Amino acid sequence: PDIVTVMLGTNDFNANTPASIDATFATWKSQFETMASSIHTDSPNAKIALMISPSVWGGSNDVIDSITFNARYNAAMWRARKLVIDNFDGREVSDKIYLVDSGSAIDPIYGFTFIDIPEKPFSDYAGTEIIKLQNNSPHPSTEGYYQIGVRLAGFIQSIR
Repeated sequence: PDIVTVMLGTNDFNANTPASIDATFATWKSQFETMASSIHTDSPNAKIALMISPSVWGGSNDVIDSITFNARYNAAMWRARKLVIDNFDGREVSDKIYLVDSGSAIDPIYGFTFIDIPEKPFSDYAGTEIIKLQNNSPHPSTEGYYQIGVRLAGFIQSIR
């Protein structure tokens, strides 16, 4: 192949705390480097598009329990995102590894599917504001996958 697309990271880092990300990332990076080496052994000129995962989590049906989890998840994913960029940016010439920021391509309104029944911010909330919750987080909706595809298509066009 001329181009190999790899989108890894969301499931690798989503259960971690920000403090444990560095150790998890060290293992992840080692395994990714092994995979990249294997790809280049088979196809020496292949360009590897390392897609950066989304760095925010949607919602959950249980807003109360999800607030702490979502804050921890978002912090962990931002740390993982920074580590990916710090370790792989600038390796296009030396290793044929290209970063494609697919995570920032997803529109937060149209890029995800929302639950039809909105939730109050907390159980005894007396106000009128509601929260629309994302369904199947952090997976994008069909439109969200199209948005990722546009970012990937742009990358492919730029390296042809």
